[in-house]
Amino acid sequence: MDRLARLINDVLDFQKLESGKMVFNTQENDMNSVVREIVKNMMPVSNKKGLGLILALDDKLPLVRFDRDKIIQVLTNLVNNALKFTEKGNVTIATSLGDNIIRVSVKDTGPGIKKEDLPRLFRQFEQLDKSSERKTSGTGLGLAISKEIIEKHKGKIWADSEPGKGTTFSFVLPVKERRIL
Repeated sequence: MDRLARLINDVLDFQKLESGKMVFNTQENDMNSVVREIVKNMMPVSNKKGLGLILALDDKLPLVRFDRDKIIQVLTNLVNNALKFTEKGNVTIATSLGDNIIRVSVKDTGPGIKKEDLPRLFRQFEQLDKSSERKTSGTGLGLAISKEIIEKHKGKIWADSEPGKGTTFSFVLPVKERRIL
């Protein structure tokens, strides 16, 4: 029943995002505080699998305007996926400051993703491993929802991966809203 509820909630979230009906409550927030909250919440899953959950936070990040709950949803999805697909090793969550952006990355030591599969990652209802031996389940909407949320924040999300060497999902958010004159 839990899987059905997740599927329904994901479909509803995706529909609201696509139709522009999802409400965003943007305020100045501390991204490192959000990351620490995610790590605290995901620690039981990490411990159960015997995986390390590592923080690499830039302590000079400025406050940034974003919807805290929506970014928590994105990060929870990314960290959950990293833990789900990693059998041994670590998941590292990092933050850094760039040129008018902050960057958040979730890097795992899992099996990695084939280069030709990377463009399919953020499509709705897309699951790369369709084999019957598949150990993990999901709705196929988490990354599509995450992409929509990040783009609504005027940010960008992507993945870098190499089979056998893990995967890194990253997103950037603007530090200050850019105004066009």
